[in-house]
Amino acid sequence: MRLIVADPIDSGHHLEYLGLILDAFGKAPANEGEILFLVTERAAQELLLRQVPGNVQIEALEKKHLDPEALLSYIGHRMKEPARLFLPRINTFLLPLLCCRVSASVVSGIWFSPQSAGFVHGGGIMERLRGLLELVRIRRMRRNNRLRRLYVLNDPETVSFMKQWTDLQGGVHCLPDPADITALSECDVEAVRQELGIPADAKVFALLGALRSGKGVTEALAAIRNYNPLDGRPCTLLVAGEVLPGFEGDLESALNRFKGAASIQLVTDLTYLKPDRFASYLSIADFLLLPYQNTFGSSGILGHAARTRTPVIASAGGLVGKLTREYELGHTFKSNDVPAFHGALNAALAGSVTMEPLKADEYLRRNSGQGFKEKLLQMEFDR
Repeated sequence: MRLIVADPIDSGHHLEYLGLILDAFGKAPANEGEILFLVTERAAQELLLRQVPGNVQIEALEKKHLDPEALLSYIGHRMKEPARLFLPRINTFLLPLLCCRVSASVVSGIWFSPQSAGFVHGGGIMERLRGLLELVRIRRMRRNNRLRRLYVLNDPETVSFMKQWTDLQGGVHCLPDPADITALSECDVEAVRQELGIPADAKVFALLGALRSGKGVTEALAAIRNYNPLDGRPCTLLVAGEVLPGFEGDLESALNRFKGAASIQLVTDLTYLKPDRFASYLSIADFLLLPYQNTFGSSGILGHAARTRTPVIASAGGLVGKLTREYELGHTFKSNDVPAFHGALNAALAGSVTMEPLKADEYLRRNSGQGFKEKLLQMEFDR
C-alpha cells in the first residue's frame, strides 16, 4: 500500500523532523511500495539535499494546498487507491477533517501537543475540557478504523494516559524528541555579539525558534519591560525566529511597547533561522527563556540547551517545566507570575540558575535522532 507523508508546516524544528522521517522511511522494504512526501517548497528543497532513496518521491505543495483542510482535500483527490497517510503533525482539529476528506486512508501521525496531557501535567479546567474533546474525537476515529497509530514526543506518562482512554488498534507510542538533529557549527562568539551590537559584559537572555501565540513571547516582553536587572547589571534580550502567521500584530505591538519603556537592550531577528544562524544565536545565549503559556507538549529547544549547557528559565507547568526540573536543566517559575519571573532573572544574574551536566547528558541519551528513526521504522514497517 502506498504511503503518503503530508506536512504543510516548515517552521521551527519541523524541517529537522521531516529529515529524520525521510531517513527512517527510506529504509523501508522495497515491497512496501512508493513513499510520497507532500511538503512545502522550502521543505522540499531541504529534503532534496539529502540522500533520497529510489522509492521516495518529494513533491512541493502549491500555496493553495498549505491550509490543512485544503491539503487533506488535495490528498483525497490524489488517491486512486487506498493508501496509508502519515501526518508529522496531527491534532484534534484535523480529526473531523480526516473522516470526510480522506476516508479511504489509514492514518498515523505525531501528536505534538496533546491537550490530554493537561490531565497529566496539571492543566486547568479549560485545558482538561480540550483534552476530553480530544479523547472523544480519537475514540470516534478508532471506531471508524481510520486512525491506526499515534506518537507523542518525550512524554511516556501522557502516552500511558492516552492508551487507557483511546484503545487504538495500533496503540499510542512514545517517541524521543531528537536533541541532536541540528549541526551546531562553531562560531566566533565575540564576532556574533559585535555584529548584533551586544556589549561584551552583557548577559544574554534568548527567546529562539518559531514565534507564535502560546510560546509566551508577548508575555515575556511585557514582564521584562518592567524589569530592573540585579545591581544594574547590563542585560540583553535576544528575540529571534520566524513569526508565524496570525501572530505578527501581537508581536509588533509588544515590541513597540518594550522599546519605549525597557531598561535592558532588545535585539531582534524576525526571520527564519537557518541551522548555522540558529547555532550562532545559541552560542551567545547565557540563558534560554521558555515562558510557555498553557502548552503541554515537548520542546526541541530543551535538547539544544542540554547540548550547549545553556541553562533554561521555563514555565513550571506542562511537560517542559517537568523535564526542566527532572533533568536539572535550569529554573522554573509559575507562568504569568511576573514577580516570580523577575526573581528567576535575578537568580540567573546572581549565578544560581545552572544546569547539571550529568543529567543533561542523560536527557540527550534518551532523546537521540537515531532512536527517533529506529522507533518509527520499527512501528510503521514492522522492522
